[in-house]
Amino acid sequence: MIFFIGGPISVALLIAVFTANLFEGLSASLHMKLGVWKSKRVLGMWVSIVILTGLSAMLSYIIFSSTDRHILSGALSISAGGILAMLSSTMLPEAFKETEEYTGFIMAMRFLISFVLSHLAVH
Repeated sequence: MIFFIGGPISVALLIAVFTANLFEGLSASLHMKLGVWKSKRVLGMWVSIVILTGLSAMLSYIIFSSTDRHILSGALSISAGGILAMLSSTMLPEAFKETEEYTGFIMAMRFLISFVLSHLAVH
């Protein structure tokens, strides 16, 4: 376990977030480079996203750290639904277009790896 201000964060979560964002970022960067974007502009965009995301996470912790857990559960459920909607409407069709019959297998393997990592983590 890695400890942060809000409490423990599992290594499995960190690996899942890192791998998901790394490959998505590489894919998006490649498409930008194939377009008209220069390397410096692509790097600047990703650096600004990292900084803004970190600041957003910090502000969210400060603002919501004393919020009732039932309210947080509702907010997280709505967020999860939004992510699932985005995945199913934009990312999965694009992934299927690129990898065709391997999309389901890749998704299943990522789920399996996440599941195994989450159960191997020391609580």
